[in-house]
Amino acid sequence: MLFKQKQTVYWDVDDVILNSLETSIDIINKKYNEPHNLPNKTIKDAKDWNMKSIYSELKPEQLIDIFECDDFWNNIRLRDDFIQIITKKLLSKYQHCFVTKGTQLNLELKRDFLKEELSKFNVDFEHFDFIGVELENSKGNIDMSNNILIDDNIINLLESNAKIKILITNGNNTCYNNAFGSYNDQIPDNFYVVNNLKQVGEILKFNLEFKL
Repeated sequence: MLFKQKQTVYWDVDDVILNSLETSIDIINKKYNEPHNLPNKTIKDAKDWNMKSIYSELKPEQLIDIFECDDFWNNIRLRDDFIQIITKKLLSKYQHCFVTKGTQLNLELKRDFLKEELSKFNVDFEHFDFIGVELENSKGNIDMSNNILIDDNIINLLESNAKIKILITNGNNTCYNNAFGSYNDQIPDNFYVVNNLKQVGEILKFNLEFKL
């Protein structure tokens, strides 16, 4: 008897399952805005991944330092709606893989953090594959054919060969998650735009029944 292989869900990490943007903005406020008597920014002010919209003088190496520092990893957390997904039976219906970009140190810290946090909810990290992608490389180099990619960056989705592509906007409108902006004419039929992970869960359940 032949058993059909489960589809793999490829989960982006930053701002899909972790509140990375919110955490980094808090650090920028404390480290750069407040000492210069600048108004503190919130996640609603974020318009770009290089964080110039949060602090205009921020340099790329300073942003890298933020994603590697202890303050970041001591304050970041798993999103509540991701916890709800992984603690329900929906998790067992798919295979899962974290696919995330970062520096070598950031990727190591991210992997260790996920392993520790998942254990708190009796979820074995070994149930997830982990693919770390260097910053200058593309997630499009990973074969995701017949599988599902969930990401908050539209470029990663457009470069991927995933069968189902889900853009999570987190209710924000940035240059990298606006599917109806300059990338509108590139959006394929297998592309879905959602605001949050609860809606991702609904798509995953729908796909099990109707095979999108």
